[in-house]
Amino acid sequence: DQVDLSRVPVIGSLRERWTRIFGTTLPMVTNIIPLKCDCTTHVGRPIPVERDPDPSPEKVEALLQIYMAEIQRIFDENRPKYLPKHA
Repeated sequence: DQVDLSRVPVIGSLRERWTRIFGTTLPMVTNIIPLKCDCTTHVGRPIPVERDPDPSPEKVEALLQIYMAEIQRIFDENRPKYLPKHA
């Protein structure tokens, strides 16, 4: 599923020239495109937050705990679909 950049004339000639001059290959040029894969995004419920220009550490921590609980809920809800062996 990886794109073969050596078949692209400009990339191939650049790689050959680099190899002739420096005696080493340019792996970063030939492997810069990642493998194709599906990416799924899940969105959770909104977290109500009151605007506060100077929140206390306790308020920030409380919101962080709500956020992490929602992330865990989304993960647990979708785990059977994406990690069936670990459901």
